[in-house]
Amino acid sequence: MPTAFQYDLPRTKNAYEFEYMVVDYFKKQGAYAQCYGRKGQNQHGIDIIAKFTDSNEGSKYVAIQCKNYSPSEKELDQIIDRSITGIGTFPFSICRIVIALGVKRDTKIQNYIMGKEIPGITLYLLFWEDISSVIASNDDLMSRYYPQIPNNTSFINNLINYFNKGIQECHIINIMRNDPLAGMPSNYALDMDIFCIETEERLNDDILLQKNIIYQKIREFCNWIDYYNHYLSLRMQPAGSGYYSVVPGNSYEQMRNEIADIKTQINECYMAINSGCSIF
Repeated sequence: MPTAFQYDLPRTKNAYEFEYMVVDYFKKQGAYAQCYGRKGQNQHGIDIIAKFTDSNEGSKYVAIQCKNYSPSEKELDQIIDRSITGIGTFPFSICRIVIALGVKRDTKIQNYIMGKEIPGITLYLLFWEDISSVIASNDDLMSRYYPQIPNNTSFINNLINYFNKGIQECHIINIMRNDPLAGMPSNYALDMDIFCIETEERLNDDILLQKNIIYQKIREFCNWIDYYNHYLSLRMQPAGSGYYSVVPGNSYEQMRNEIADIKTQINECYMAINSGCSIF
């Protein structure tokens, strides 16, 4: 079964929705998390409080400030100062201040924050990639924030099923197990063409899955099948009775080694798509 993966999810433009996304991010990390206060109240520079409970070390509290944009260095200083002032009003100690940003990872911001030191408190940055990867890895969060995108696990399973159906209908297993040096049925070339065309069409339909490793391996599998088909087309010719044979002048030994290498690549992709299974 496919593991967690990351969509290239569109960033929310709603600051309040972004806060709820961050709350859910921390809940998925095992914390008790909730928004701090409500709109109109003095939040002391804190948007979210997360509580982590450890059987050995007890409870640890994290204060989170959310910004659904890329703040300047001056704004970062203000965020940090307000957060430090805010946590001083709490009846419990804060071990970490997290600045959650609704933007992609930025080395300039990272370098600036890493240069800051607050005695007894760790500063931590959370970027959109971190948040969106957790959302994309959990079906309940995908349904909550991106209902227009189909359930990720079932979508990948459907893609795998489509792939395996194509493998069967286009006789790809038989093609891979066939030794073309001993002759190859003429329909195999067309079967490989059909498989690649139809699978590529499905991949294009499922383009939102492009960052998923299964999706990538299926595309890589198609590329190798297409390459193998082209490779054979340059070295084989009709031999009658519905078969192809090697064109005279080609080195059988060289072809055997090259075909073995190509089939190895194809099989590695297949095993990544269908865990624990091999073509051979």
